[in-house]
Amino acid sequence: MIQTILLKRRFTFLLLISSALTLLSSCSVERKLANDFLKHRDSLSVMIIAPDYLFKTNLKTYAVKDFDKLSAQAQQQIQYDSSLFVQQISDSILIQNYITSLIETLKEYGIKAMDQQQLPDFLTSGGRAWQMSIVQLELEESLMPYRAQETFDDTVLYFEDFELQKASLNSWFEIIKMNHHQDASEVLYASHYFADELDGRFANNIFTGEVTFRYNLTPLEVDDIYLLASEAGATYAGYIFDYLMNAYILQNLPSNQTIRSWLHYDRNSNTIHPAGDQRFIFLDE
Repeated sequence: MIQTILLKRRFTFLLLISSALTLLSSCSVERKLANDFLKHRDSLSVMIIAPDYLFKTNLKTYAVKDFDKLSAQAQQQIQYDSSLFVQQISDSILIQNYITSLIETLKEYGIKAMDQQQLPDFLTSGGRAWQMSIVQLELEESLMPYRAQETFDDTVLYFEDFELQKASLNSWFEIIKMNHHQDASEVLYASHYFADELDGRFANNIFTGEVTFRYNLTPLEVDDIYLLASEAGATYAGYIFDYLMNAYILQNLPSNQTIRSWLHYDRNSNTIHPAGDQRFIFLDE
């Protein structure tokens, strides 16, 4: 009986070792392929197709008499006219900030990035070529609920509720590998936002027991939304680079293996690690 138990334990232990070795082998293959991709990234060419226009939406609701009885067009006009930011944003400036940041950051990753004006250069660039179209770009204005809270004396919870102004920039990308007609395009999504900045703390008066919340509020401004576009462009350049790197890994993995986690390349530290949620969302996921 003791011998049987020992044999079972040994067998289980060997299975665990085998599984661990398989996992390590798979991870090492993925990282080797990722490093191969990095060595040859200068052969990549990416054409960025800018959106034709910017969708602008105000998601806030307003106390307007018989609002629900108005036409959809009339409702949209009221929301637009009542917005703090949407009506003040220049479509062309925001898109320009977004695309310029996207292309310049892609170049910093070591790949050839171009816009539509450089189409002749793109067609003669050679190497591996991809077309990235921003098929839709949307700016949303909304309110973001926020609660500050703190517990005193381990029992009493104090809180203060706020509604912060929020601006979200939503992007839909269509990615196509050129000269590979058998490969279908993929549509990817990403979103980033800025909001009012609230910095505060609860203060407890030890003499009266009164608790107050003291805070400073830095309101969101129009210039912040243009900065949001630039920061989103830079972030999505990294997402695009990671997409190309992981596509290379998937293409070159042994047929009996699949990618275990989406990898991210940190160009500042020159390291590779799992991306987590810092990546595009595949709309078919």
